[in-house]
Amino acid sequence: MALRSIDFIERLTRHISPHYFNAIRHFWLLGSRVKKQYKEITDRVLESPPRVDKAPNWRERQTAFLGPDPLICTVCGKLMSFVSSHIPNPLWRVKKELRTYRFFLITCLTVPLLRLLYGNLAKYG
Repeated sequence: MALRSIDFIERLTRHISPHYFNAIRHFWLLGSRVKKQYKEITDRVLESPPRVDKAPNWRERQTAFLGPDPLICTVCGKLMSFVSSHIPNPLWRVKKELRTYRFFLITCLTVPLLRLLYGNLAKYG
């Protein structure tokens, strides 16, 4: 049977579920009854994935790249331990600039407007 392309697309789009429609998959490959059987078959037929070695951690990478262990103190030779970190907050500078800019806008824009407004009111008062 030959189909026109429009008819084929029509029949194909009938199988697309609407947006937010939760399709429950009880049948065919995704059915819980046969999923285990298909998994056994695919495990036998397909090759197992290659074994991946564990990636080296930061200390091992730095030792391989630089030479000496970066966590051993160069003065006393003992293992250094992490105490704390200080991450500066750059927002204080931004807030300060915003306060300055806001003050600039208030003084530069509203004061002349108020002078203009009150100057005109004084004339007509």
